[in-house]
Amino acid sequence: MTLPQLYSSVTLRSYDYIRYSSDDGRPEGCGMASPFTMGLNGLISRNVSGYVKQFKLTGEWKEHDLSECAQVGRVPDASMMLNTLVRAAIARMGALQEFKWLGNEHQDATTVWQGLAKSPLSKLTVRFPTIRQARPIAIVPPIPNLVSLKIYDIDPLCYVDDISLLLQGSKKLRDLKLIWSPRMREMREPSININSIFGRIATARSPLKLRSLAIKNLFMFDDGTCDNVVDPCYLEKVTFINSFGGHGDSPGSAFVDGIKRVKEGHALPCMRSFRTDKISKEHCHFFSTFNGLQKFYIVSSTATQQQSCTPMPASPASSPLPPGASLSSLKSPYLDALTRYHGNTLTHLLLLPTWRLSAPEIAPLIRACPHLQQLALGIDHLDFTNVKVLVLSLPRLQALRILDHPDDGGLFRKKVREMDEMGLVAEQIQRVVTEMGTGGTSGGPLVRWIGLANLVFEVGRMERQEELEGEQRKRKVWRRGLRDVEGVDIWKMDSLEAKDSTYNYIHFNAPRIADLFEEFTRAPHLPHEPIHVPQHLQPPNPEDEDDVVPDQHAAFGITRATQGKREPQWKDLGLEALMKRGPGTKEMEKGLR
Repeated sequence: MTLPQLYSSVTLRSYDYIRYSSDDGRPEGCGMASPFTMGLNGLISRNVSGYVKQFKLTGEWKEHDLSECAQVGRVPDASMMLNTLVRAAIARMGALQEFKWLGNEHQDATTVWQGLAKSPLSKLTVRFPTIRQARPIAIVPPIPNLVSLKIYDIDPLCYVDDISLLLQGSKKLRDLKLIWSPRMREMREPSININSIFGRIATARSPLKLRSLAIKNLFMFDDGTCDNVVDPCYLEKVTFINSFGGHGDSPGSAFVDGIKRVKEGHALPCMRSFRTDKISKEHCHFFSTFNGLQKFYIVSSTATQQQSCTPMPASPASSPLPPGASLSSLKSPYLDALTRYHGNTLTHLLLLPTWRLSAPEIAPLIRACPHLQQLALGIDHLDFTNVKVLVLSLPRLQALRILDHPDDGGLFRKKVREMDEMGLVAEQIQRVVTEMGTGGTSGGPLVRWIGLANLVFEVGRMERQEELEGEQRKRKVWRRGLRDVEGVDIWKMDSLEAKDSTYNYIHFNAPRIADLFEEFTRAPHLPHEPIHVPQHLQPPNPEDEDDVVPDQHAAFGITRATQGKREPQWKDLGLEALMKRGPGTKEMEKGLR
């Protein structure tokens, strides 16, 4: 009974050095091989691989003769044997659903790709090597049941494998995330050839029917040959981080990294979420070409500039503009496009912190977006009147975040901290949320999280409190940390990581209300998991299933793991036959007497 749960998710981590135990100082795997290789051995030699649904390989794999083999054009024997073991382990995983390959052991991974092509895999995550070492380039074959694909650290100068055939042949692919190495953008090196990835799809004219697309650190010259590789009719979530140009880019990349322009006539009937860190007039025009956007996030451009390439020196005759001058000029066009074409459907909105909104600008935003549930914006000055207006005017608001001003030298954050030290922030928030009265099924507003700069406050439910003036109803307010709001989108999505917001089914103020209720009625993308277990995946003797030694025990000795006393086995007393036979007629007559 415990084996399916114990082996449903397996993670093996390799190290490029010998680790020693903190208890007795002995090296790990003393007397045999490392725990990484012993784990692979257990998955291959024991009848437990059929229970594995999630398999993850991570860590660093050290090769001693890598340079020598690269000079003579040969794959190191250790890497080849490792890939063969991984292939053998995958071949025995008949229920494998997700595979994560995050290590650096990618020397001639052809045999591993061939094993994955024959597996029922639906989710694949791969991190390509980041070392410029000559290695064979494998052509990744299609995976029939692949639904989600994530590729990290794509660098064309590091001998990465060819995934073009994988993208073309995986017809069930719905979620795609491609993250290039930041080296090309930092060095302004136009070495990315997008045709090597999407060329097969463009030639076959069979666009991908993706539901989610995430791209990060893409630096290339767009010649328009790969404009139709994704069918826009199915696209729901899009994430573009540090890609396709916009305000804040270095002038040195203007020759290559042109702003991506959207063609007229491209219908986006299913677009629900959009996240980016680049803004421009072209991007603003893009949002006026469709309707129905629910989630919109603009990541702060200041974080992008910190990790981007070295800025070009300014000309002595030029007068540089303030940091937020060009960004502020796009505030009104963006707000106008969002409120006019997506106001009735917007539920999550994250704006730039340099866009300091005044009361006359907040009022039309509230009127146009009455269904907002999470809102993050900047205000022109710290005034709890604006906070009160937002909380009282948005009945479905659950999280409100007032962004820090990045160009005021920390004055806004300093003022908030001084008020918090005097207890004024929590007092003002409690007064604002209590003034809602007892309306609604939860006894007041739905708002739970309120953030000011880098401070976070949690709002509790309405409670009765005895005071000198008599019994009063108030809401408690607690000071929380940033870790408490890691799952809230307006904090979670405000980063340069190419992560997508995931749907959740959290109930709110009443059991009948749920976020994104249409997800309950939508048919699942994956078929239901079959309950029947094939004969070749079952243990050799189901009655002795508890005696199977887990692989983590095998790394420290099977003998020691099996030294415990064996429990007496259950013996069949024939009770089932006794109950079926029942008492005879003579026995029944004696019993009646």
